[in-house]
Amino acid sequence: MKNIETKYWDNKASDYDNHLKKSENAYLKIIELIKLETNKKQSLLDIGTGTGERPLAISDQVGKIIATDFSQEMINV
Repeated sequence: MKNIETKYWDNKASDYDNHLKKSENAYLKIIELIKLETNKKQSLLDIGTGTGERPLAISDQVGKIIATDFSQEMINV
């Protein structure tokens, strides 16, 4: 049985990336800063990854990324 938080994020999943575009400059800055601090020898864990945009953007920078979200619909997007 899904809890209320999972249902909420499952319902938001299809439009989540459009919502993030409102804060695109902030996310680009975060990605830039992460890239400055990472290298191919590192593994990263992204908890609450949403649709996985951040780990995809830095995947060429690190050796391994594990990304998870409690909303299966976010992962499916």
